[in-house]
Amino acid sequence: MEDKFEEIYRKYLDNQVSEEEFEQLLELFTSDDAEICSRREVLFDDTWNSLLTQPGSFNLPRCTVAAQAPVAPIDRATPRRKWWIAAAAAIIIFCAGLTALLITMHNNAAKKIMQPTVAMNDVAPGSHGALLTLADGSRVVLDSTLGHIGQQSGVNITNKDGSVAYQLGGKKSTTTVYNTISTPQGRRYQLMLEDGTKVWLNAASSIRFPAVFTGNERRVEVSGEAYFEVSKNDKQPFIVSVKPIGAGKPVDVKVLGTHFNVHAYSNEAISRTTLLEGSVEITSGESKVKLLPGQQAAVNNNISVMKNVNTDKVMAWKNNRFYFQEDDIRDIMQQLARWYDIDVVFEERITEAFTGSISAEAPLSKVLEMFENVGRIEFSIEGKTVRIRSLKK
Repeated sequence: MEDKFEEIYRKYLDNQVSEEEFEQLLELFTSDDAEICSRREVLFDDTWNSLLTQPGSFNLPRCTVAAQAPVAPIDRATPRRKWWIAAAAAIIIFCAGLTALLITMHNNAAKKIMQPTVAMNDVAPGSHGALLTLADGSRVVLDSTLGHIGQQSGVNITNKDGSVAYQLGGKKSTTTVYNTISTPQGRRYQLMLEDGTKVWLNAASSIRFPAVFTGNERRVEVSGEAYFEVSKNDKQPFIVSVKPIGAGKPVDVKVLGTHFNVHAYSNEAISRTTLLEGSVEITSGESKVKLLPGQQAAVNNNISVMKNVNTDKVMAWKNNRFYFQEDDIRDIMQQLARWYDIDVVFEERITEAFTGSISAEAPLSKVLEMFENVGRIEFSIEGKTVRIRSLKK
């Protein structure tokens, strides 16, 4: 009987008890047998203790539903049922409801103890979104405009699932018209060009491109950060023109078919091109270099090449992660500012560097908490402004 009692009780808490088992449970709850009464007390104690020691494994919403489970069997009660069935059901509901209440109080208290103060005012991560500017100057907000957008130079433009695609819909036009896709802070987007080349845009970035490629080259212009998977065409090389940064010179990245990442934000001193597959040729002024996979070209007034670059770190943004490797806190906060669309205020000089990785889908407080746990700094979030200060020794 004891094993049966426990089995039915567990099924009841899981909201899986049958009507017949429910009647058995009611009889056991109303029994005045000493052994059964003792078993009831032990069972309640065991349930509560196990929930306290493993609160994360307890599904509170399911418990709340289970507390209401007796309603259906009671509604279907026949006249032969005695009045004590309703009373016993009330007892079970009360016990389950009390357990749920105590668990809620316990978990809320634990959360208050462990929750960092920064989480009181949080910022959600970025998402898919971009602005498309067509050749005639009209603009389309890609966040909300889905399906067929229009046609440019015989190419159909469609938008769905965070990606816009240019696909030939008829006779290829020889007229060159340019479109631009730009992402604000807190937004990323994907694009497939008319030739099949795929482009991923990071936050605060833009790409200007012809709706259809004509002539003896495929040339696009980029600012910010973009990752390319270029469709191979030996007769029509692909060229990415990077806008000059500060007093630096323009940069051309020439490829036939390859995978590479361009990082060229106007508020940073150096543009970087990292090759993942194939080969590229970097030209800046009179300087020219060729990269091999795993190499990175850093360009300011000159071109310098780094070998054996950590490509996981370079491509973390495309894989929806943050990856820091002895990065200065100021460089880190630039990344966070673009993705979370925030302003950053350093209340004093801080020179700490950090190494670590975290999902870019995490709320801002979780990312900042990671730095607080390993460094001597603290953060506060005030609306869309993050303030950073050193912890006093």
